[in-house]
Amino acid sequence: MSSPVETIDIDDSLETAWQLMQKHSIKHLPVIDNGELVGICSQTNLLGRVIVSNSGELEGVKPEKVGQVMQSEVVTTSLDTDIRHVAQVLTEYQIDALLIMSEYHKILGIVTESDLISRLAKEPPVELYV
Repeated sequence: MSSPVETIDIDDSLETAWQLMQKHSIKHLPVIDNGELVGICSQTNLLGRVIVSNSGELEGVKPEKVGQVMQSEVVTTSLDTDIRHVAQVLTEYQIDALLIMSEYHKILGIVTESDLISRLAKEPPVELYV
């Protein structure tokens, strides 16, 4: 799990989203409107809307807002969810990120496919090799 989580406002530009993702080396931004979670914006949502040079510099971007390209359905879970269940949810819903929320609906963290692979690489379960 990564924490704290960078977020973006629903009315921010796609350029702002791209810059945040590049600055923090992340691929997902929870989208906030008036303090409430309303969606998630991923690098995939930005594909075809930004022009990036070979060096990774932003050369052009469509004049759209994050709210126009975000996914409004966000799958969330609680901090005490077993990591195997997190993996099942990511697979079942064909998503690559899951937000961890508090009981008061505050974002505590984000778990990505990369987080799961990293964890598996560090602590492989014995069952995988039997």
